[in-house]
Amino acid sequence: MPIPNYDPSRRLLRSFAAIGAFSGLVSVVPPAQAMEAAPVPSLEDAAVVAVDRFALFVGANNGGDERAVLQYAGADADAVARVMRDIGGVGHGARSQLVDPTPEQLQAAFSELGERVKAAQGGGRRVEFVFYYSGHSDESGLLLGDQHVPYGELRTWVDVVPADVSIAILDSCASGAFTRLKGGTKRAPFLVGASAVKGHAFLASSSADEAAQESDRVGGSFFTHYLVTGLRGAADVDNDRQVTLNEAYRFAFDETLARTETTQGGPQHAAYDIRLSGSGDLVMTDLRETTATVELAPSLQGRVYVRDRNGKLVAELFKDADAGAVRLALEPGTYQLTVDDGKQHWRATVTIDEQREARVDATSLKLVESEATVARGATRSPAEPEAPEQSGEPPAPEYKTIPVNVGIVPPVSTNGTHKDAKIINHWSFDLVWGQVDRLEGIAMAFGGGMASDGVDGAQLSLGANLTGGPLNGAQMTLGFNYAGGPVLGAQLALGANVARSGVRGGQLSLGGNVALGPVHGIQATHGINVAPAGLRGLQASAGINVARETIAGAQVANVNVAEDVQGAQIALVNVATGRVRGAQIGLVNWADEADASIALIGLTRQGGIRFDVFTSDLAAFNLSVRLRARHTYTLLTGGLHPGRPGKGAGAHAGLGFGGYWHLVPDKLWLAVDAVSSVAFPDFKATDDGHGGLMVESLRLTFGAQSGRRFSVWGGPTFNVAIDWREDGTRFRPGYGWTVIRRDYDEVGVRLWPGFVAGVQF
Repeated sequence: MPIPNYDPSRRLLRSFAAIGAFSGLVSVVPPAQAMEAAPVPSLEDAAVVAVDRFALFVGANNGGDERAVLQYAGADADAVARVMRDIGGVGHGARSQLVDPTPEQLQAAFSELGERVKAAQGGGRRVEFVFYYSGHSDESGLLLGDQHVPYGELRTWVDVVPADVSIAILDSCASGAFTRLKGGTKRAPFLVGASAVKGHAFLASSSADEAAQESDRVGGSFFTHYLVTGLRGAADVDNDRQVTLNEAYRFAFDETLARTETTQGGPQHAAYDIRLSGSGDLVMTDLRETTATVELAPSLQGRVYVRDRNGKLVAELFKDADAGAVRLALEPGTYQLTVDDGKQHWRATVTIDEQREARVDATSLKLVESEATVARGATRSPAEPEAPEQSGEPPAPEYKTIPVNVGIVPPVSTNGTHKDAKIINHWSFDLVWGQVDRLEGIAMAFGGGMASDGVDGAQLSLGANLTGGPLNGAQMTLGFNYAGGPVLGAQLALGANVARSGVRGGQLSLGGNVALGPVHGIQATHGINVAPAGLRGLQASAGINVARETIAGAQVANVNVAEDVQGAQIALVNVATGRVRGAQIGLVNWADEADASIALIGLTRQGGIRFDVFTSDLAAFNLSVRLRARHTYTLLTGGLHPGRPGKGAGAHAGLGFGGYWHLVPDKLWLAVDAVSSVAFPDFKATDDGHGGLMVESLRLTFGAQSGRRFSVWGGPTFNVAIDWREDGTRFRPGYGWTVIRRDYDEVGVRLWPGFVAGVQF
């Protein structure tokens, strides 16, 4: 069978990553050898133990000036993160995701996860840590941009995470290079008990002297593509609806080797490095956690391709007729399944939801004629040999070039005289509506235009520009732009822009922008921006920004909604259902976890809410609420000071912002905050219309922590009281001492040092 159709000039050799430095006990053998090492007891042999799983997913496209920029490292990290989120037991608050991090950012991520893992330990639960890396490296370390991370240092970072079991997956070239460093001892693969388990297991996408390859056809690396397919259920050989580490590795090994044996990059052998003790299998994914599955009936046989509604290949496997039923756990949605039985192509469309399991058998399939399934303009390079696989799509069609098209509507046009041909235009002008199969140049129309198979150039119209394939260039209109394939360039509209795949460049409009694939660049609109597959760059809107997966950059709008953020959210309302590595700045903020949250109401699930009961020089009795992020907090405070009228008695209410640092983890912390308060002398509100009494306080406090929920804290303060009251009396709330007094015609100023001391819970 021929190799799938994709342009080898765009297939990039994945950079080299060595995992050998992680351990002195190494086994790098084909799966068949691994399986012979020892029998694997079943889970019933040990008590079931609750598991908390944490994960760090990293995609690094940039390996420095001397290496080509990868196309799919970030997409690979997204794919693994999604499957581990859906059925791998990794919740939003237990995962972090980085795109093109610096070594400092990567080290910080390991440290932060180490703290979270430490907090989760105890109570008889097993804690597991998963690290996934896709990107550049060489035989001695990871390559992050122009910087190098030695494997010894990476091992130290992994050790910072005190998990019972650590699982590392490195998808890059020469991933097995480390096996030469200390010499290996063969061990049985992945013998992990359900109760007492310690150690690590590392998977590598290639051996020490091999290239790890990525493909335009699969939209990612071969190894990660097949690993994710296996984790979604294709690797479940015993049909227990659980995929173990051993099953996932064996599936990825077999499929990756089979698909790369005759590529220009050469055969790619996955490898592993393990040191685990215990009994039973380590379960990576559990299909019982979701009902959004599709069952491939036992009668189906051949190579199966599963594509989502955007045409992205999300799963691929070879199914034998005697393999029994195969279940795949997929995200809810509509999918197209193509089965290549070696002679013909069969296809079915299936919709999957959380309420029921879909099933595909022979009666669900319809025969696909070759002329009905044409590739989107891809051609094979003569230098690329054939491989024993097919993409499920016949070769690309031949086009007829008509350099210039002029018309009114498609039937009344130059193109319309060639009804049976696939047409390429270099220049096209239509008064109302234009139609061409492929545009390699410029098309202009007053109404609109359609390029069915793709655009290399520009579409210009007053009404609408449409292409069913990729856009390399620009679409400009007063109305609506649509691209059915990836966009490399810009979509500009007064109305709306829609890209069913990813965007590298920009979408600019007044109405709205939607990109169903990853965005690298900018979305800017007056209305709503939507990027469900993540964005690296800027989302800017006068209305709403919505993004799923990871935002690496900034969202600026009235309302921002995202999952994970690396950068900033700036809006009246900011929502991040995952982790914010950066800051949220707004009126109301919510995140599962955030480094910094600056808002009137700034809430994070991980930071929680803290209450303070304290005394100070401003008032004898005070209560405050701290809305905490990882390093910042919003402070809402109030106090009462009893006493005689005119002698400091009164009340105050204030708002403050601060930051805090752990000097000794779980024992000693430092906080600095600034608080602005309104004071009410003698418990009376100011009603003379000339202002009131404001107190500005800068506080430096230290806290001694006992357990996770209680602290005793205190420290010095510096205070400034500004009194605008018309009656001329100058009031210093609380205890009466001051250091500097200044009285002017309409305002009095008091400065003094103070104190604060209390408890926090």
